[in-house]
Amino acid sequence: MQTVFLFDEKLSINLPEDFIQTTDADASEVFPFYNKPQVIFASKGFSNFLTLSLLEKSLDAEETQNAARGVRKLVWSMYPSSIITEESTMQFGNMKCSGFSFRTGTEDAQKFNTMFVVSFEGKLLFGTFGCGLEDDKAKNSLIKLLEDAKYRRDAGW
Repeated sequence: MQTVFLFDEKLSINLPEDFIQTTDADASEVFPFYNKPQVIFASKGFSNFLTLSLLEKSLDAEETQNAARGVRKLVWSMYPSSIITEESTMQFGNMKCSGFSFRTGTEDAQKFNTMFVVSFEGKLLFGTFGCGLEDDKAKNSLIKLLEDAKYRRDAGW
């Protein structure tokens, strides 16, 4: 695992060793639209990835479930044939988090995706993790990544 510090070093997360922060060129291939996630880490070939975006939208810790429900409805409208779990409370270090999982892709390349919403400094922190549908090791690393995240108000690690 490697520890990275984000958002003025107020958030630390432990990433798998093979994750690197993507370049704008690499990100443009996977996210060809204008509003890409702010932070994108991925393994070689983008088989596994983590994205994070801190939005200028207020979000109280008690609102994470409703926010995740809204995102889930939006994802379902884009992928109506996908199997999507109900939104649920998740552990994101010492912060309140809600999220859900779903699968996308073709018959040959199915992806397991988890989207999560965190109240971070009163704002909406939106994250996505993706890996191969059958990649249990990557799914377990996601759980560990979420559980081990740390938020420090003073960033005095």
